[in-house]
Amino acid sequence: MTAEPSLWQTITDSRAAAFLVDAEQSQYFVPFLDRECTVKQLSEEVPCTALQAYRAVDLMEQLGLIQLVRKITRRGKPIKVYTSTARALFVPFKYAPHNSFEDMMLSRDNTWRELLFHSLMAQFHEAADEAHKDLGLRFVRHNGKAYVVQALGSGEDGSKGLIASFGDPEAPAIRDDWRVLKLSREQAKELQQEFYELIHRYAGQQEGRDYILRVALAPYKEK
Repeated sequence: MTAEPSLWQTITDSRAAAFLVDAEQSQYFVPFLDRECTVKQLSEEVPCTALQAYRAVDLMEQLGLIQLVRKITRRGKPIKVYTSTARALFVPFKYAPHNSFEDMMLSRDNTWRELLFHSLMAQFHEAADEAHKDLGLRFVRHNGKAYVVQALGSGEDGSKGLIASFGDPEAPAIRDDWRVLKLSREQAKELQQEFYELIHRYAGQQEGRDYILRVALAPYKEK
């Protein structure tokens, strides 16, 4: 008889840890987490081929991440039903390849960063095509301070910089901003909460087009 899944399991096996911190591989595990799932269901949810699903299930069973809970009788081979060996898992990064939390965070961050970069570039080039202007850099001095800004065209006609131009009502909603702010601890915590409330306000919407949003805040520390 299959053992009841434990409530929490801490992964200390290096092979299992390597599997779970790799987003390409861990996607095969998630459908089994604290619920029953078959190979066919897995192939539909990932999605992947039946062969990929079978191989992933075999590997996860070897790693002790999933277990067979029952078989559904039918004509031919019975359908095997699996679930995770624990209802929840914790994977310490020290057991993962390279023993590096930074590497894992950077790998996951890069995936989203590339999506954001690709989406921004698509809008920038589309705006340039519609305006019949070149993308470039403007070097100007204003009120005694020198500025170098991304722009559509030279600006001789008084047009705004690239990012500022997307503030026009008819333009797509675009924002790309990096800066260092001087904040007291109280102000920083207030800003942190404002970010949370702002995102939470829109997070549950089901209508409209998809937008990719990146929000980050941390005390500045030089490398």
